[in-house]
Amino acid sequence: MFLSSHSPRSTAVILAALLFGADLASAQFLDVIRNDISLPEDVDAGDAKPADIDGDGDIDFVIKDFNGIPGAAYTHRIAWVRNDGDDNWAVLPLSNSEFGGSDLPFDVADIDNDGDLDVVTGSYGSTNTLGTFSGQYAALRVYTNNGEGSFTRTTILETNFFNQFFTGAKYIVGVATADLDRDRDLDIIVLQGSSVSRIAWIPNNGNGTYGGARVIWQEDGLGSRGVDTGDVDGDGDIDVVVSTTPERLDGVGEIICMRNPGGGGGQWQRTVVPESGWLTAGKDIFLADMNNDSNLDIAGVSSSSSPRYGYHRGDGTGNFAGAFESPPTLFRFSTAGRLQGFHVVDYDGDGDLDWFMGRPSINNVLYHEREGGQLSQSSTLSLSRMGEPQRTSGTGLFTADVNGDGRLDLVTHGAVMTWWDLIPSGNPSGLPPEAPVSLGSFDGALPMQISTTGSTIDTEMALYGPEGELLRENDDFNETRQSAITTANLEEGTYYIAVGQYDTIFGEGFYTRASSAAAANFVLNWAENRVGAPLTSIQGALPADGVQWFSFEVASLDTVDTDSDGITDSVELELGTDPNNAGDRPFETGGSIGINFVSNRDPAATILPAEEAGFPEVAQTNWNNTRGAPSGNNINLLGDEITLVDSEGQDSRIIAIWDANSTYNTENGSEPADNKLMNGYLDNVGPGGFATVDILNITYANYDVYVYFGADQSGRLGAIESTTAGQTFSYSTFSQFSGAGGAFPGAYVRTTDEGSGNPPANFCVFRNQSSGSFSVQLNRGINNSGIYGIQIVPTDPTNTDLIENAGATVEDAIPLGVLGTRETEFVFDTLQSSIDTEIALFYPDGRLGPENDDFNGTLQSGLAFSNVAPGTWYIVVGQYDTTFANGFSATGFPSGSIIALTVNANETTRARIQQTGVVWFSFESRPQAVSLGSLGDGSLPLQFTTLGSTIDTEMALYGLEGELLAENDDFNGALQSGITAGNLEEGTYYIAVSQYNTIFSEGFDVNGPPGAANFLLNYGENQSIQGALPANGVQWFSFEITPIVVPEVALSEVWLSGGTLNMSWQTDAGMTYRVQRSPDLQTWQNVGSVRAGTGSLMQHSQPVTGGRAFFRVVIP
Repeated sequence: MFLSSHSPRSTAVILAALLFGADLASAQFLDVIRNDISLPEDVDAGDAKPADIDGDGDIDFVIKDFNGIPGAAYTHRIAWVRNDGDDNWAVLPLSNSEFGGSDLPFDVADIDNDGDLDVVTGSYGSTNTLGTFSGQYAALRVYTNNGEGSFTRTTILETNFFNQFFTGAKYIVGVATADLDRDRDLDIIVLQGSSVSRIAWIPNNGNGTYGGARVIWQEDGLGSRGVDTGDVDGDGDIDVVVSTTPERLDGVGEIICMRNPGGGGGQWQRTVVPESGWLTAGKDIFLADMNNDSNLDIAGVSSSSSPRYGYHRGDGTGNFAGAFESPPTLFRFSTAGRLQGFHVVDYDGDGDLDWFMGRPSINNVLYHEREGGQLSQSSTLSLSRMGEPQRTSGTGLFTADVNGDGRLDLVTHGAVMTWWDLIPSGNPSGLPPEAPVSLGSFDGALPMQISTTGSTIDTEMALYGPEGELLRENDDFNETRQSAITTANLEEGTYYIAVGQYDTIFGEGFYTRASSAAAANFVLNWAENRVGAPLTSIQGALPADGVQWFSFEVASLDTVDTDSDGITDSVELELGTDPNNAGDRPFETGGSIGINFVSNRDPAATILPAEEAGFPEVAQTNWNNTRGAPSGNNINLLGDEITLVDSEGQDSRIIAIWDANSTYNTENGSEPADNKLMNGYLDNVGPGGFATVDILNITYANYDVYVYFGADQSGRLGAIESTTAGQTFSYSTFSQFSGAGGAFPGAYVRTTDEGSGNPPANFCVFRNQSSGSFSVQLNRGINNSGIYGIQIVPTDPTNTDLIENAGATVEDAIPLGVLGTRETEFVFDTLQSSIDTEIALFYPDGRLGPENDDFNGTLQSGLAFSNVAPGTWYIVVGQYDTTFANGFSATGFPSGSIIALTVNANETTRARIQQTGVVWFSFESRPQAVSLGSLGDGSLPLQFTTLGSTIDTEMALYGLEGELLAENDDFNGALQSGITAGNLEEGTYYIAVSQYNTIFSEGFDVNGPPGAANFLLNYGENQSIQGALPANGVQWFSFEITPIVVPEVALSEVWLSGGTLNMSWQTDAGMTYRVQRSPDLQTWQNVGSVRAGTGSLMQHSQPVTGGRAFFRVVIP
C-alpha cells in the first residue's frame, strides 16, 4: 500500500545529487526522462495524489476532475488513474459529482482500517448560480475501497433543500485525516469557509459510523486555505496547523497552530505563528522536522504571485519562530514565477528533508538539497507539460516510485500528468548490465587501451567500475569520430565498457541513454597501451536501446611465498599448511597441466578444449592457451578465467609466469592440435634475448616436466635449462618441416643429452620433480629458438607398474616368467601403447623369429605363435622403423617413450624404451612332461637314475619356474646319470634326460644332441619307466611333492570300565585299521597290530595308567 501525505513520513530513500563547484553550486541531475501519463483530453488532473488503489503494487493516482458545465454547473468528481505496470493508464470513476466552484477537496487514507486506501471528499456546495441558496448540495463523504478499486459511498454530512439553513457540510474548502482522539481510527478534519468559517473534526467510530462535528476553531472571515497535522508540542496528541487569510488582516496570510487538549475534547489552544504573513502560505503547507532537531517545523510556499518559500522553526512546545530570525529560514526568489506545487521529501537519503517547488508559469522545478535545515545544493529542472488545469484548480507535484525501480520519480500534474525519471549524478544506483560481452582478464598493472577505431559510425564510450562508478568517457579520439579509453592502475574486480553512438549519455550507476536507439555495427579493439602491442578486435553490434556492453576482469596474482617452498601463502592457508614452514607443504592430486604459448603472429593456433596434443604417452586435452604476448601470467591466458585447468578440465592452483623478448611461429599450421602446439613460441631473440617460464603452486608430490621447443628452421642449436632440476638438455631444432606443414605427432623427438651433443630434438623431460615450483629457461645458441609449451605431468614414484631402467639389452631383459608350454598359443601385443611400435621374437640362441609393425590395422604391433620349445625366449619392442637381425640385434630410435606389452590379453607390463632405442623382455616355456605322479611329501630323499639304459645319458632336475636345481652326467662311474634330491618342498618338479654332452641352463633351457633313442628311468621305491628321446634329443618327466594325510576314523563310543578305556568304531569290510597313541597330539605311536574290518563295530580296550594320553584310530 502506498499512502500519500503532505508530510514526508512515508517517503523512500534515494540518491544524492552531485555537487559541482562551491557556494550553493548547482546540484546536477544526470538525466531527466519524460514519461507522459495518458489521460483523456476532457480529464484534468487537479490536486493529484499517489496511491496504490487496487493493491497490485503499482502506483496509481487519485485526481480531481471538472465534469460540469463551464459558466453553469460547477461540478467536480474524484477519479482514480489505474497503472497496469506497463505504462498503460485508465481513468476510473470514484466519487459522485459534487458542487463547489473550482474545488473539491479530498484526502486518501485507510479510514476503515482494512489495509487498503479509501478516499474522503468534502464539497463547497452551490455558489447560487443555479437559482439555489448558497451552500446547498455540499457534502462530506467517505468512499471505502474493497481493495481492488471498487468503492462504497458513506455520507457523513450533507446540505440539501431541507437543511440548507444549518451549518452541516456547507463551504468545505479542505479535508485531512488524523487520529485526533487516540482511538486508532483516522478522524476527519474539515475546513469550512464563507459564512461558516470554522475548523472542525468528525470522530470516526471505527465501525463505519461517525460522530457529530466538533469545532476546533471558528472565526468570522477566517479564510482557511491549507491544513496539516502532527504532534507539535510533544504530548502525544495530534495537533492541527492551518494556513489562513483572515478578513481582519485584509488578505495577509496567517498560520495558526491549534493544539489538541487531549483526545480531541475540550478547548483547543490557538497559537499564531509569528510573522507568518510574510509567507502567506496556501494549500501547500507541511509539518515536518526541517532542521533535524526532532521538533516539527511549518514549511510552505506563498499562494500569492510573490515567489516566497521557507519554514518556521518549531521549539517542540507548540511555538514557532518568526520569519526573520537567524539563521534565516524564509526566502524569496528574485525572479518572477508563482510557486504552484511544494513537496518535502528526503530525496537523497541523507536524513535531511529536501524540497521540490514548481513554477509552471516558467516551466521549471526547483530542487533544493538541504542539510541541517539549510540549503546545500540546488538544481533547476526545465520541464514541459506543467500548465494549469483549464476547468479546475490544483496544479502541483510530488514524488513516487512510478516505475518500481526503487528510486523516487517526480510527478507533475495540472492540465495533464507527467512522471519524470530523475537520474541523479554522483551515487551508483543501478545494477550491472545483463550478459555483457566478455573481453577476458587484464592485468591491473598493465595499461590497456580500448577503442572503436576502424568503425564506420560516430561512437562514444564509457568505462565503469565494479559498482557502477563512471570512471572515464570519451567522444572523439584523436579528433576522429571514434572513441578510446586507456585503463591504468585498476584494482581487482569486474569492469564494464559501454559503447553508443554520438551524444550518448553516461552516468553513475551504470546509467546510459543513447540519443539514437538505432542498431548499428562497430569494431571494438583492445591491447596493451604500448608500441607494437598485439591488437585484439571484436565486432560490436548496437542493440535496440543503442548501447552495447562489454566486461573485463582486472586481477593480480598473489605470489607471496614466505617459506620459499614454491606454494604461495594464500594457498597454504587455504589447504591448512604452515606458510612459514617449508617442511609443511600441501599435496593434492589432479591431471596434467599444459600451457600452449601462442604467438601474436598467428593467434588462431590455439588448442581447443577437446583437442588432444603433446607427446603421445602424455598427450592431453584442455590445454591452457596464452593470448600471444611474449610476457605475462595467468591473467594473460585466453578466455575469461585466470585459473589454469588440468587435463580433466578441473581448476588447478598453478601460477604460470613467462617472459621473453618476442614471440614467433613456425609454419606447422593450425591443425591438428599437435601442429598448433608446435607453432607459436616464446622466442629468445638476439644475443641479449631471453625466454623463461616459472611455475608456482605445484601441489603434486611427484611430477615430470615436459618442455617443447624449436624454431622456424631446423638445425638451430640451444639448450633447455632448469635450475630447479639441476639439468640442462642440449638440442638442435627439429620442429619445422619445409613444405610438409609439420609432421606431428609422429615427429616428437626427445633429447636426453646433458652435454653438448645437440641431437635433433623438439622436447625434453625433467623427471621425478617434487618441488612446489619449477623454473625453466631456453639458452640460445647462435640463432633464435624458443619454447612452444610446457606440461606438468603428475607421477607416482611408488608406482612399480612402470619399469624405468631395465631392458636396454638382451642380458638386461625384463623377465616375464614361465608363460606356457609347447602347446600354448602365445600372443604378444602393444595395443595399449600410445606410440607407433614394432616388435620381434628371438630364439633362445639369438636367431630372429617373427617380427611385426602394424598389428590388426593399428600403429601398434603384435605377434602370435605356438610350438615353443622349453627354454628362455626373447621379445624386443621399439618405435616405428626399428630394425631387427640375428644375433639379438635390435636398433631403434628414439628413447624415452613408454610401451605397454600385453601377453595373451591378460597381463600387461609397462616399460620405458631405453637409451638403446628398444626394450627387451624374456619369458620361459615350460616342458610338456610325462607325469610320474606323487613321489612323497619330501621328507625322504628321492633318487632318479638311468641305470640299466644302453645309452650314455645326462640328467637335470628343474623347479616349477625353471630353476636348475641339480644336474649329473656319470653316476657312480657309469655312463648313465643319476640325481638324489632331498628336502624338496611341496610343488611340481621336472626331470630332463638327454644324451651325453647336453647343456642345461636356467629357464628350462636344455641343449642336447639331437637324435631319438630309448632309455630306462628309475625313480621312487623300485619304480621305473621306459623313456624315449624325441628328435630334439630331450625327454621331460614331472612329479609332485605332496604332504601325506593319514585318514582318521570317527569313534562311535568311548567309555571307562574297571580301570579300562574302551572305544568302538564302525568298520568297512576290506579296510584295515590301527589304533595310535600320543602324549602331545604331535607324535603318534602304533598300539597293537593292524586289524581288518568286517563291516560291523570293532572295539579296542586299553588299561588306564598314570599320565596323560591321547588315542585315535587311523586307516594305515
